[in-house]
Amino acid sequence: MISDFINAHLADIQNIIFVSLLFAMWRWGGGPERGLAIVFGSTIVAPSLVFQTLSNDIHDLGAFSLFFGLADAAALIGIFLVALNANRTYPLLIAAFQVVAFSSHLVKGSVDQVSPGAHLVLAAVPGFCQVALLFVGLSLHRFRLSRFGSYRDWRFGHDFHRLAAMLSARA
Repeated sequence: MISDFINAHLADIQNIIFVSLLFAMWRWGGGPERGLAIVFGSTIVAPSLVFQTLSNDIHDLGAFSLFFGLADAAALIGIFLVALNANRTYPLLIAAFQVVAFSSHLVKGSVDQVSPGAHLVLAAVPGFCQVALLFVGLSLHRFRLSRFGSYRDWRFGHDFHRLAAMLSARA
């Protein structure tokens, strides 16, 4: 009975968990965490909600493959901008998983004989790893703040001074 409920509402449960994590990153994270929350919210969560409203079946990814490919390309650019400028290690790992997700769309677009199931797995599974890394990264950031105090959010030498100052500002 519970498993039927979970299977029927799995996408909604995942979205609730992911949005809650993004709000936590915005509230308790530093600049890189806020930057990742913006990137994931605008390129992963929003397109997923659009897909759920336009499609009845999760296996209907083929009809929206170009849409998700463009969203993953935008996410890749945003994640790399954060990862290369952040004073954290975990955004680089998140970027690596995003490369896998984006590559699945490139393969699907260039090869005709790709299994829809394989494409779905390669496009969606890295997202679960990214969610786990976001949670671990936020937890380690909070631990480091409580144990050692404040530390800088961004590496020296980046060219996004105003954006970094906005993302790192405390409310």
